[in-house]
Amino acid sequence: MPHVTVVGDVPGTLEDVTQRAERLAQRTGVVEAHLTSIQWTPGNYFRSFVVLIDETAGFSRLYQDTCAIIGKCQTRPYHMSLMYVDKLSDSAKTVIRDSLYARRGAKSFGGTVRLTRMLVCLTTGLAPEKWTCPKEIGLE
Repeated sequence: MPHVTVVGDVPGTLEDVTQRAERLAQRTGVVEAHLTSIQWTPGNYFRSFVVLIDETAGFSRLYQDTCAIIGKCQTRPYHMSLMYVDKLSDSAKTVIRDSLYARRGAKSFGGTVRLTRMLVCLTTGLAPEKWTCPKEIGLE
């Protein structure tokens, strides 16, 4: 499922992390994500096919609030993960990226996505298909 990671591998119990996430959500509100280019980081499974997000005032504030409330900062730039894959070559990813660009009639991805909820997910040590997200917090 495409998603934007606010911060990963947060220490603490589910209850503690959820309480901090709720405080973060109260300060954040709905965030508009301005999508830019599709990229990947060779050798990084969790950044194997992503859309970068522009650094806007909303995302700068989210970054600062996350560091202060959660106690951990996410590695920038923010991105929307589209797919985790370790068996596609860079040339195959380039073909997929260019096909997605062509569908939009542009040389970048573009567009805006409204982020209206925050999920607290259990991911540590699990393959993505085994992740669970027991807590959902509305941002509106």
